[in-house]
Amino acid sequence: MLFEIKDRLAQTMGLTVVEVRENGIVTHTESKKEYCNAYGFAHGGFVYTVGHISAVLSAQICLGRKCIVSDASCEYLTSLSGDLAIAETELLRAGGSTIVYRVTVYNGIHKACFKQMLTLRDTHAPEAEVIGKEQTIFVSQPGDPVDEVTGLAYPRLSPFFATACHCYMTGRGESGLQYSVDLLDDIYNIYGAAHGGAIYTCCDACAGGSMAMLLEKRPVTVSSAIHYLRPAVHGPITAEAKLVRNGKQLVFYDLDITDAHGELVAAAQFTMQGVEYKATLPQGYQNKAFKE
Repeated sequence: MLFEIKDRLAQTMGLTVVEVRENGIVTHTESKKEYCNAYGFAHGGFVYTVGHISAVLSAQICLGRKCIVSDASCEYLTSLSGDLAIAETELLRAGGSTIVYRVTVYNGIHKACFKQMLTLRDTHAPEAEVIGKEQTIFVSQPGDPVDEVTGLAYPRLSPFFATACHCYMTGRGESGLQYSVDLLDDIYNIYGAAHGGAIYTCCDACAGGSMAMLLEKRPVTVSSAIHYLRPAVHGPITAEAKLVRNGKQLVFYDLDITDAHGELVAAAQFTMQGVEYKATLPQGYQNKAFKE
């Protein structure tokens, strides 16, 4: 049975519903090369977004409820490799105005790679048609000022799945970098606000970029939590990473996400780990952490 998926980011990713169960659904999407990270595995933001969208679709298809994600906690079990991501949703609670789903994302041989716990809340917002949003962030040009710590001129478009989310490195804070999402048409959800998957991807890129650029460690995300506080409708949306602890193996970041008016729209926590994986970065993205 086919279902019309109106979510623009889901359409970009080619996500489809392949099975409807009593307590949830199963979705498939291709993990394309451009959605991989520097190590050749699926980007953390991509994997998160597969589960995020699948939970919202589960509420719509199985329960007939219009919902948005309010909170999500995530655990990366192993890197997702191969060309297919499969998400299975499991309803844990549906009461009042909130719904709780557990989502597991598998690779093509059905090995569990990622687990999420998502809390959804009902929304009465009408569907919004987003047409003709103009670009607000532009890549730096030759001759622009270079940051003395990172050696880069900002803004700089992020590679991999973050590119699909129009995510840029836009500056540096006290202990971490700043990344921003340009709210173009395909980054809005169906209610006219920034897509939760794009906001998470910006945070993932921000934490990883801060670790690579400022701490000179090759990052992978171990676990994370994000709390969506209000709809983000005024772009660009900016995440700033704040270093909490730089341990021998693990690195901890808090992130505040604000809109163009400086209003806090989300908050997140990321636990990262330094690895020795072989990495390949596009030309111009190399730094000390990834120098072979």
